[in-house]
Amino acid sequence: MKIINLLFLLWCLTSYTTVLKLYKETEHFQVFCLPIDNPVADKILQKQDGLFQQLSHDFKHYYDGKIIISIYPDLESFHKTISWPDATDWVIGKTTSTERIIVSPRNPGPAHSYDSVMKAQANGLVHFLLPININGINYHVGLFRELVYIKHIFF
Repeated sequence: MKIINLLFLLWCLTSYTTVLKLYKETEHFQVFCLPIDNPVADKILQKQDGLFQQLSHDFKHYYDGKIIISIYPDLESFHKTISWPDATDWVIGKTTSTERIIVSPRNPGPAHSYDSVMKAQANGLVHFLLPININGINYHVGLFRELVYIKHIFF
């Protein structure tokens, strides 16, 4: 039994992922990040709160829970967290039914800039709030709705 416990401990140590702490909570969001990303988290929250209100109003779709935003400090820790360690550098965000997982705009990797990561947050929130319902299953991929909405906002 001790050998199994030791092997489990070794596995845990080699599978280490970045541990984020709750930084801030608003009416609709909880943000988890490392202290170095607190200023970035504030900017993301500001944009997300405004967009949340606009999306809720425009689509008459209201989300009662709190959306978790987890900001990882770099691509390596982000890709490891989403269980895709060899993902391309373009992959900077993931949406689940409860959470937005993103790489920090402060350190976006070679394929993105601070601004491109910040703009991608609108995309991610649309994915989260406007799932497509197929046969009673909500798929958080709102692509069609997202394209229509982004055209509505930016063009």
